[in-house]
Amino acid sequence: MEMFNNLKLATRIVTITLAILFAVVAVNYVVFTRGYNSRAQDALVEKAKAFTAVADEAKNHASLLHQTGAFNEEALATELSRDLAAGKRVDETRFFKTIPVVAGWTAAQDAAQREHIEFRISSFDARNKDHEPKPGSFEEGLLRKLSAQVVAGQGDFIQAVDKTDNSLHFLRAIRLTENCLMCHGAPGSKWDKAGTGKDPTGHAMESWVAGQMHGSYHVVMPLAPVRAQVASFILNGLLWTLPLAGVAIAFFVSVIWRSIGRPVKSLTERTTAIANGDLTQEMPGELRARGDEIGALAKALANLRSSLIQSLQEVGNSTGTLTVMSEGLVTVSQRLTEEVKGTMERSNAVATAAEEASASSASVATGMQHASENLSSVAGATEEMSATVADIASNSAKARAVSEEAGAQARAVAALMHELGQAAQEIGKVTETITGISDQTKLLALNATIEAARAGTAGKGFAVVAHEIKELARQTAAATEDIKTKILGVQTSTGGAITEIEKITAVIADVVGLVTSIAAAIEEQATVTKDVASNVGQASTSVREANEQVAETATVSKSIARDVTEISAQSRAIGNDSRHLQENADMLKSLAERFKQLISRFEMGKSMDFVAIKKGHLQWRNRVVDLFEGRQTLVPSDVVNHHQCALGKWYDNEGRQHMGHLHSFGKLEAPHAKFHSLIGDVVTSWNAGRQTEAMSRFQELMPLTNQIFENLDDLSLESAAVARNGNSNGSSKGNGNGNGNGNGKTGHH
Repeated sequence: MEMFNNLKLATRIVTITLAILFAVVAVNYVVFTRGYNSRAQDALVEKAKAFTAVADEAKNHASLLHQTGAFNEEALATELSRDLAAGKRVDETRFFKTIPVVAGWTAAQDAAQREHIEFRISSFDARNKDHEPKPGSFEEGLLRKLSAQVVAGQGDFIQAVDKTDNSLHFLRAIRLTENCLMCHGAPGSKWDKAGTGKDPTGHAMESWVAGQMHGSYHVVMPLAPVRAQVASFILNGLLWTLPLAGVAIAFFVSVIWRSIGRPVKSLTERTTAIANGDLTQEMPGELRARGDEIGALAKALANLRSSLIQSLQEVGNSTGTLTVMSEGLVTVSQRLTEEVKGTMERSNAVATAAEEASASSASVATGMQHASENLSSVAGATEEMSATVADIASNSAKARAVSEEAGAQARAVAALMHELGQAAQEIGKVTETITGISDQTKLLALNATIEAARAGTAGKGFAVVAHEIKELARQTAAATEDIKTKILGVQTSTGGAITEIEKITAVIADVVGLVTSIAAAIEEQATVTKDVASNVGQASTSVREANEQVAETATVSKSIARDVTEISAQSRAIGNDSRHLQENADMLKSLAERFKQLISRFEMGKSMDFVAIKKGHLQWRNRVVDLFEGRQTLVPSDVVNHHQCALGKWYDNEGRQHMGHLHSFGKLEAPHAKFHSLIGDVVTSWNAGRQTEAMSRFQELMPLTNQIFENLDDLSLESAAVARNGNSNGSSKGNGNGNGNGNGKTGHH
């Protein structure tokens, strides 16, 4: 059984079928042989019935002839007596031949001889002992069965095969008729015409009764010819059957091989190739088109292959995405590690600076305390300076009054110039008056200079005015000297006195204007000095408040130093987590590479690989992050649109040519266009100073990126499915590959 189970399926089917065929043929021959024998025996029986029927009908006809007087029985009897007396046997006489039963079996026997069939009479208590069966013979037993059957009313026929000599024995019961009683009737009856109790042949009458069975027609037919015919038929049948069977078996084996063996072998080879990683092996289309179990198996294996390819491609796409994301995660973790390191360094520096600031704040507080005290002193000095300026203002008012009086006198002098000669003494007084004014002006300038020096920076403007007043006083003194000279000239020359006096009047008018200006400036200086005093007071108050704030700043600086220390500790923890993150990212990347290597063991034919495109789009996100963090500059003109990137160029040309009919191809354009548009909007907003808006819009990039990745994976799966269907249908429709080599690498963004 184990050996049989190790046979190939087609061999087992052929073996079982041949065994069944041989069994069926053998059984068929056996059944046919038996049936043929049975039908042959039935035919022989019918033939025997025909012969015995001939005998019986001849008997009945002869009996009818006797009854109708067709035979001259007396003449026949006389002839019989004469023939017997002459020494003839009874069976040689004409009378014997007219006996009905004799006439019957004689006619049948002649026909049987022509047909080479043995025909005789079998009877118990027969007058001719040759007709009695031998005791214990097959014939005796069969005759007894017939006798019992006739008595039971179960029929007048019986047949059986004697296996000792392979012959068929048929017995038909012979029933006595009325004319049979002429020989076998009762003695003394009407049939005993001689009254001797003997029939015409001299045999004693047996007292038999009409209708009783007395013997049988016995037909013996050998079955050897039938067996020979069966053997000949079997031999002839085998002579035809065996070649036909051989041809049929060869045809059957061929059909089994072509319909089962070869398809199963083909499926086995392809399944083995698939198991070994070669997923390019297609299930033959003619097998998948079949409607039987082989077709169902081919379809199931094709579906299994497609499902396996789809699953592996999904894993491959996910692995590609995982590789891209893990690389991005490694980059982010590296940046995070660097930033944490920088944060720790900066936090340490801030902590140190905060401690120094706290110490400096304490020093500043001390300095502010001294400054407050100094400002208090300045405030007192300013108040004193304000009082002095008030005195200067009062003196300036007096000087203005004197100047106005000098002007009036000058006008009077001008009026009296015509009386110059008479008023020489008065002119001398006027000169003295002018000299006094000059002295007072010098005094005023001196006081103003002193006050300006005392006021410090606030008195610089007043010092300038005082200098000008001093200069004017000097000029006035010089003018007075000139006047004196002129008076001498007037005294010597009256004619020129009028002109000189007019000059003096003009000079006095100028002096009046200057004095008036000085008075106004001093009044303004007084106001400014009051403001300075007020401001100094306010400054003193502000310094006190600033001192308090500096003290608070020192406290806050200490708190900042503690917080920065905690931040530094947290940064170290984040740095450790970042290192762990980088390690996990490296492990994730290694795992993705391992997945990729495992998948590469399976040969799946041409398929799309969008890893480069995914990396390109992910790099755009990283560039925007670098823009936010100040690691690079990015302007709107640097952002390409969705037609200018590598994916867009492939999409608009080769991709549309080969995959434009795919459903997932049409789904890719909208999110791809929105991705590039959103990148441009984010960069524009950031460069325009709308950082919050830019970062808010940036949050929309991740869902778009995921959607693009999913669409690319769907496109890869759909294009591979179309390529598989195209290969199985003998068509190459939809087998575009992105760059002509089947790997879909369209370049970086």
